[in-house]
Amino acid sequence: MFSSTRFYKIIFISAIGLVALFTVIFISLSVIRSKQKPNLTDSVDSATKISRTSAPKFKKIRLYFVSPETSELVAEERDIELSKDYIESIKKALNKLIEGSATGLLNPIPRDITLREVFFEEKPGCVYVDFSETLSKSHPGGATGELLTIQSIIKTLQANFSEIQKVQILIDGKDVNTIAGHIDISQPLSTE
Repeated sequence: MFSSTRFYKIIFISAIGLVALFTVIFISLSVIRSKQKPNLTDSVDSATKISRTSAPKFKKIRLYFVSPETSELVAEERDIELSKDYIESIKKALNKLIEGSATGLLNPIPRDITLREVFFEEKPGCVYVDFSETLSKSHPGGATGELLTIQSIIKTLQANFSEIQKVQILIDGKDVNTIAGHIDISQPLSTE
């Protein structure tokens, strides 16, 4: 006759054996399934997911140009493709500003300038925008024209990037006193 302890040992060992057997079967089935080719609906679903995530995302921004009627800065809305990189987004906005208006507004920024680089200091919220020397050399001059150029750059940045508190305009990698001899840009500026 079996003792009750021996009976429980046999049941316990049998239960462990069954668990081990089911584990081996489950792992084997998982390996076989992973090696099979996906069916057509799986491929379509994964392609749809990829195309949705890789589709470009756009943001409406405001660029500031001069109204020919009032000679004041007015906003023109434009779509830009978003970038995960904050600096790249700033560059895209400034390059759209440099390209000029799509609605016939006047661009206070001289033609043929290039944006050399952008730097951002998060603590004071200051962005440094470095333009080619053409900004200074090709500027038509005049205090009003120079002021509109500066305000166009600053307003465009501050309207679209809430982290920016001040803007320092650099020319050819250097701090300069003015763009065309009238308005002091030797320090970071703000329109507020």
